[in-house]
Amino acid sequence: MAAWAADCAERVLHLFEAEAPADDRPRNAIARARAFARGELSTAGEIRQRFVAGRAAHSATSPAGVAAARAAAQAAGVAHMGAHALGAAAYAARAAGFAADGAVHELEWQLAHLSPEAAIALRQLPPLGDDTAGPLGPGLLASGDLGEHIRRIQADLLRTRDDPRTLWDAEAETFDDAPDHGLLDPDIRRAWAHLLLPLIGGRGRRIADLGCGTGTLSVLLATEGGHLVTGVDFSPEMVRRAREKASDTAPEPEFIVGDAADPPLPLGGFDVVLSRHVLWAMPDPATALQTWLDLLTPTGILILVEGQWHTGVGLSAEECFALVSASRKNVEIRMFDDPAYWGGPVSDERYLIVSTP
Repeated sequence: MAAWAADCAERVLHLFEAEAPADDRPRNAIARARAFARGELSTAGEIRQRFVAGRAAHSATSPAGVAAARAAAQAAGVAHMGAHALGAAAYAARAAGFAADGAVHELEWQLAHLSPEAAIALRQLPPLGDDTAGPLGPGLLASGDLGEHIRRIQADLLRTRDDPRTLWDAEAETFDDAPDHGLLDPDIRRAWAHLLLPLIGGRGRRIADLGCGTGTLSVLLATEGGHLVTGVDFSPEMVRRAREKASDTAPEPEFIVGDAADPPLPLGGFDVVLSRHVLWAMPDPATALQTWLDLLTPTGILILVEGQWHTGVGLSAEECFALVSASRKNVEIRMFDDPAYWGGPVSDERYLIVSTP
């Protein structure tokens, strides 16, 4: 959410800087929001900074400049409360409405550039005006054009909730840019291979890779371990790219378009069920987990890579451990924050769960 809010605010920042070029408070606020999104800044430290960019609005000489400064302030405020992301978008749309681009065009851009992860997080916020406290309460953001902009965004989030494939299809083009998604760095690829292959053991194991994305882990396990991998993802574009990536792999993984919450796979047909950063996004994690366990043979292994991000989105290690322990006796959990796997330092709670019968 913080990264998206920063993107929204940055698009109209020029409207402020054209009027107050010497005032760098809004630009610094956007940079802090991005740093917070990367896990480089703490919530406590950013809460103390949350009013700085807002004061820069007094340096602006037009309504567009004022709105642009307040968009930056709202983006920085995401560290305090996630609802400020909608405030950043609304003020950015207001600023664009005063300028030539127009608010409608700006809202369309914002919605088109909303990542699936941010959309999931934003859907967890209360409808505008329903909460008695906080940014989305019956205050400034709920009134006038700001309220109209936020209601438009929330209405679109409800619409795409029923078919989130559109968001993930759009995400597919840049999905592999993340170091842990594409494994394009040989050292990161090697780290994941050294982690997963010993856990799976042997060669030629039947593996279900649920929420496989563009198939990077599926291809890795087939190439390095000779495993028979079936990947499932509900994004047709992700699956198309996975098939393309695996076309020269032996044994070639199979990729299926399907819902990871209820994968179209045979019960008891897999030696390993692997899922990375998927369980937290399931509508009912407990039900999805039981479905996944039903895919395993009596001696099957469950491998989960999960986490809880500093924005609050995700499953905590304690929550996930409890979910797995409710159905399996042997559950091992280890923290998983080594930069070797992620392409750089992480401050989120990331962990690995391995469960055997």
